[in-house]
Amino acid sequence: MSISRKAVRQLAASAGLAALITSYGLAAAETERPVIEEIIVTATLRESNLMETPQAISAVSAEQIDALGAISMDDLFRNIAGLNATEGAATGSKRYTIRGVGSQTGTDAFAQTFAAVSVYIDDTPMTASGGPARQIAGNLFDIDRVEVLKGPQGTLFGEGSVGGTIRFIQNKPDVDSFDWKVKAGLNARDESDDLGHRLDAMVNIPIADNFAVRINGYTNERAGWIDKTDLGEDDVNSETTLGGRIAALWLASERLTVEAGIAISETETEGGIATQRLYEDFRNIRQPGRDPFSEDETSIYTLDLDYEFDFATLQTSFSYLDRETVRETESPLSNAAFFDSFVQLFVLFRGPSNPLEVPALVSEGWVINPDFATASNLFALNVNDTAKTERTTFEAKLLSNGEGNLRWVAGIFVKESDDLRLAFQPFQLRPDLDTVSAPTVNATYLAFFTDPANNNASTLDEVSVFGEATYAFLDDAMEITIGGRYTDMKQSLDDSNAKTTDKVFSPKFGISWVPREGLLTYFNITTGFRPGNVNPGQEFNVRLLSGAGDNIIPANPFVPNPDDLTGNEAAALAQSLISFEGDSVVSYELGLKARLFDNRWNVAASIYYFDWEDTILSFNQFNLPSLNRFYNDNAGAAHTQGIELELVGNITDNLRLRLGGDLNESELDEMAGVVPKGTDLPRSPEWSANATLDYTWQLSNGIAVNWMVNHTRVASQLANLGLPDRLPKTEQTDTRISVSSPNDTWQVSVFATNLTGEDEVVFDCSSFGTGPCFGNQAPRLIGLEFTFRPQQ
Repeated sequence: MSISRKAVRQLAASAGLAALITSYGLAAAETERPVIEEIIVTATLRESNLMETPQAISAVSAEQIDALGAISMDDLFRNIAGLNATEGAATGSKRYTIRGVGSQTGTDAFAQTFAAVSVYIDDTPMTASGGPARQIAGNLFDIDRVEVLKGPQGTLFGEGSVGGTIRFIQNKPDVDSFDWKVKAGLNARDESDDLGHRLDAMVNIPIADNFAVRINGYTNERAGWIDKTDLGEDDVNSETTLGGRIAALWLASERLTVEAGIAISETETEGGIATQRLYEDFRNIRQPGRDPFSEDETSIYTLDLDYEFDFATLQTSFSYLDRETVRETESPLSNAAFFDSFVQLFVLFRGPSNPLEVPALVSEGWVINPDFATASNLFALNVNDTAKTERTTFEAKLLSNGEGNLRWVAGIFVKESDDLRLAFQPFQLRPDLDTVSAPTVNATYLAFFTDPANNNASTLDEVSVFGEATYAFLDDAMEITIGGRYTDMKQSLDDSNAKTTDKVFSPKFGISWVPREGLLTYFNITTGFRPGNVNPGQEFNVRLLSGAGDNIIPANPFVPNPDDLTGNEAAALAQSLISFEGDSVVSYELGLKARLFDNRWNVAASIYYFDWEDTILSFNQFNLPSLNRFYNDNAGAAHTQGIELELVGNITDNLRLRLGGDLNESELDEMAGVVPKGTDLPRSPEWSANATLDYTWQLSNGIAVNWMVNHTRVASQLANLGLPDRLPKTEQTDTRISVSSPNDTWQVSVFATNLTGEDEVVFDCSSFGTGPCFGNQAPRLIGLEFTFRPQQ
């Protein structure tokens, strides 16, 4: 089938996809291009017309997601060139990096940053506010596709899109046909005595010719595989996910379309996932009644209204997001000893202004021994960390009708986000230091471990206006795109006098050329920015150090005072470190997309260079006489550069191959503190590669048998800036055999994930006084899955 790009755009626009098509820059050309019929039937941007998009986009369709057996981005990211995702020690701890650009710091409440990769579900911004390592992994049931837009997306997606944007596009209600689907599975994992299961269900109900409702629900029980050997507990890290969505679509008239939706999800992990030996936790101290856990609860409410004028289409989107993540983690006795010494020094620092405190504490049995190795008073210490977001957004954009050589889009975006980061440390003192016998000791430790500096309660207000125009010439073989976005953001903190303000213009320029049918070349210059923030931990230092007044703070081997600063001088130094500015990226990308061998193969290749200015990094102020010397600040500059290649095609009519990979260099361009120029950026592997091979046998009775094997590799990567520790190279092989009925009403699949049982370290959670702390690849998983769906 051959159809012009203009016809594709008009057909898809009639299905309500004008915004996507304009934002992806499909040309208004009469040039004939091969476009598979599926695009016209479903009116979605799938693989074929993504090949006509002058931008680096990786899209994974629902069919590919099902073939891989992916449940979330945990199962998917390794198959997307240029995308990296690192895990943390709790549920909802995903951190994304695209083309080497990600958040290098900012996970702790006392020194938090915004994310450098934005995440959307449809048109709802889901980008984490409580630190960059709290991104969603997304549920992939009843989804149309996942898109990864590579490179800064500041013009259309605003702040936080310095590395790129990840979009989860859900299926919409269908007014034309009744449909349902049920998927059920059972699985067993190495290192686990329990079974896991999943159950997903969807129903689409056309209530009238112009009104339909789509409802889905899902549950997934993941069996644990980590043993807490010191307590004799097995498989402590089991995880349960529940969720669902209801969406309604009303074709109110030939011009007006209304869609509303509610989506709710909840994920809970029992026990911790941090270990000190392979799949074993034997050092973390358990406090009575305070088992480790993590929870992630999300509710999304949306309302979209589209109205088609004669000259353009107006699209409006309202969304409300309520998300809360809570986690409690344990630590070993060495961590308690470390912070016990910290509290002792805290008390000694303020001794000159409170001379009666130390005698009172000692009289209750308190011991002074700040050697950072002995737990003199404190025997156990947990961390309880909550991040809560209530976010309201509104976007209105007007899109031209696509006729003629000029296409354009103009819009406004408004956001108000109330974000809370609340961290405190539940603790356990020596048995004789109970609240009755030692009330002053308990009150002192309680005040220290609930200090407001561990919290970050803020309100973020944003207003943005944006626009983009594309003009086609030379018989529509060439296009030029110019766009820009002006953003005015203000952040205020409840427990701080510090505020941040960002007024940023993000321009865009692109040019594309189609020298012949089936070949697209393009060059883009795009920009993105990330807002600044504050370091509440330094406000803690201001309160701590000012207690010494004009007295010189005494030095010790663990807290030196090389400049002999007084309390007031040290407090002034800490005050100067409280806030930092935002950073920005300019990307230069040259790309090529081609169809080869009678359109049996698609090739997409790109070369890019990112100029990263005012990069937000973590520093250590050695002249500050405090244990808490860490703070975020703007480092100067960094860059990333690399190449990407994706190849998809049919070797035979039944055998299909998909290859992808990238090479990347991500380095500091200037010295950052004591970290030298040329140092690798964390979580930016130098290369990654993926390959998927699937073969289908069509039997004589109409039954189809499909076999898929997928192999991925990711190079080693730096865990933290300026430290030598690296996460090792990882690889994983997954396979699936599926048997389908002639009319696809049922399918039975047998699958294996991590077939070869790889167990490399995938995250490092070591910190002050914890000793070894890490997590490994999940053990091999073998399962059976059934899918039922009526004949279409």
